[in-house]
Amino acid sequence: MTINPAAPLYPEMDIALLGVQGINPNSPRYPEIDISLLPGVPGQRGPTGPTGPAGPTGAPSTVTGPTGATGATGPTGPAGDLDEVYAAIPSLVSYTHNQASVASTWTIVHNLNFRPNVTVFDSANTMVEGSITHISTTELSVSFSAGISGTAHLS
Repeated sequence: MTINPAAPLYPEMDIALLGVQGINPNSPRYPEIDISLLPGVPGQRGPTGPTGPAGPTGAPSTVTGPTGATGATGPTGPAGDLDEVYAAIPSLVSYTHNQASVASTWTIVHNLNFRPNVTVFDSANTMVEGSITHISTTELSVSFSAGISGTAHLS
């Protein structure tokens, strides 16, 4: 049954809804009428019922919201001498060893604190191969089939 939201709160007092003519509802002889017996006449509204349970959560949105405003610019950092920083980088990640005397094994202490790659050039500036042994993260040796002098570049 559909409740009429425009229905009066006390329809038994609104006799005009019943279509009864000539009855004065303010009269002490007002007749009691069982309105439940009259078809098509809505009854008095009942109290509001309890709140129902929450419905299921919907699917996540596929719509991306607008991008927020850009934040404030941060403070300027302290001044620094980049020339000093740039000058220090090569010594932190590379080392050049000059072997002036002819030797078949070069022992190189580099203090890089890692096991670097090694490229060797003889005194004629020709790249040569040798057997490299990493003794520690700060020392290595390079062995050749014959004694040579030259330069080893570690990185």
